[in-house]
Amino acid sequence: MDSASFVLMKYINYLLVISTVILSSFLFTGASVKDNEEKQQIEVVMRTIGHEVMLAHGDSISRILPVDKQGDQYFIQFDTEFVFQASKLINAIDKVVKQTDLVKNYLVEMRECHSNNIIYSYQVIEEIDHNTIPCGLREQPKTCYILQILILDEVQDNISPQKSTESPNLLSATFTRFNNYIFLSLAILLLMGMGLYSYKKDSKPLNDSTVIEI
Repeated sequence: MDSASFVLMKYINYLLVISTVILSSFLFTGASVKDNEEKQQIEVVMRTIGHEVMLAHGDSISRILPVDKQGDQYFIQFDTEFVFQASKLINAIDKVVKQTDLVKNYLVEMRECHSNNIIYSYQVIEEIDHNTIPCGLREQPKTCYILQILILDEVQDNISPQKSTESPNLLSATFTRFNNYIFLSLAILLLMGMGLYSYKKDSKPLNDSTVIEI
C-alpha cells in the first residue's frame, strides 16, 4: 500500500469512528426526548382527570397541584377540601380515559391526605361495570383527598389529544430533535471535508529543487 492510500484509509477509519460516536449520542438523545414527551403527555392527562373530577363536584376554581409519580402510580393532589361522590368520580375519570385512549386497565384509590387511609377504591378491567361499583351515590365527608391511579397495562404509544388549558411542551421537544439532526449532519459533513482536505494535502507531490524526478 502506497503512502497516499495509507493516509486515505487512516482518515476514513477516523471518520467512521467519530460518526459512530456522534450517531450513538444522537440516538440516545432522541430516545430521551421521546420518553420525556410521553411522560409529559401522561402528566397532562392526569391533571386533566383532576380538573374533570373537580368540575364534576361543582368546583372550577381550585388548583390541581403537581402530579407525583412513583413507578406506574400517579398521585393527583387537590388544593382544597371537598365532598366527593363515587359515581361522579368514576364518570369523570372514565370520560378522560376514553377520550385520550390512555389505558384499558387501571386501579383508582381515593386517600385521605392526613391519615393516608383509603376512603374509596375501584378497579377497571377493559370496561366499567357500574352494577358492581359500590356506594355509587353515597357522599364521602369533606376533607383533603389524594387521587391515586395505578396503571395496570402498558400506556398507548399515541395518546389522543385532549382539550385542556395545559398542554405538553411538544414544541420544545420537536425543536430539540430538529437541532440534533442539524448537528449530526453538519458534523459528518465537516469530518468528511477534513478527511478529503488531509488526503489531498498528503498526496500532493513535493516541490523540492533538490529532488530529481525520474
